[in-house]
Amino acid sequence: MRDVLAFAVDCCWWWWSCCASVVADVLRIRATGEGKKLIYSNSRSTAPGGHYFNIDAAEYWNTPMTESRRDSSFIQEINMKTNDYGIENTIMLVDLVDFKTGESKSLCSTDKIERNKAIEEHKEWIEVAKSIGCKAIRVNLWSNNMNAEEVKNISQESLGELLEFSNKIEMSIVIENHGGYTSDAKWLVDLIRSINHSNLGTLPDFGTRNFCVKTAPKKAGDMFGGKCIDQYDKYKGVEQQLPYAMGISAK
Repeated sequence: MRDVLAFAVDCCWWWWSCCASVVADVLRIRATGEGKKLIYSNSRSTAPGGHYFNIDAAEYWNTPMTESRRDSSFIQEINMKTNDYGIENTIMLVDLVDFKTGESKSLCSTDKIERNKAIEEHKEWIEVAKSIGCKAIRVNLWSNNMNAEEVKNISQESLGELLEFSNKIEMSIVIENHGGYTSDAKWLVDLIRSINHSNLGTLPDFGTRNFCVKTAPKKAGDMFGGKCIDQYDKYKGVEQQLPYAMGISAK
């Protein structure tokens, strides 16, 4: 397995609605001289030198930070607090979604103008993540009305441009199985192999829904689709992704 950044613990299926803080509890995987050893704690620091939970690493979700991402004092405060509490910032989860309308900006849009907007916004989040000490960002590859080969080709183009940018500042990009073709682990691994870049990896999500390749048509009020009608074997999917994993989202 490649270097692993963090073992992220989701509070529930809608994990972000359960966490009052941007900082998520994590299980950390550390490398030892004899191999890899899993070291974890179910905790969070309360003050320098005194621990209430013992958390030593954190991941971030970009959406709560959208309005403050260009505020230097906000970035400085994150760095100061995490440094005071001895917390390592590991990864930024990037979603370009309007949660009121359900609309998103995708790296796999068939509209090149829209796709370029998504690429540029991801570049900005790479810089934000770097500024607080993260090692990577997580991206999605949402697509509509395209076959597997078309999505693969567009993904290669978009990820290639992002990797050219991120590589200059030593940042990695990870892809999470978040529906569509990314939930097909065989497809996702094939994409990773085809690009063959040391700074590109997977973020296996253990959730059953995360391995749903196709859902029934949306009903009124549904943001992420209806009942799953094409379910990938999640145990097989996790196993296939692990050799390329730079993090794990455990449920």
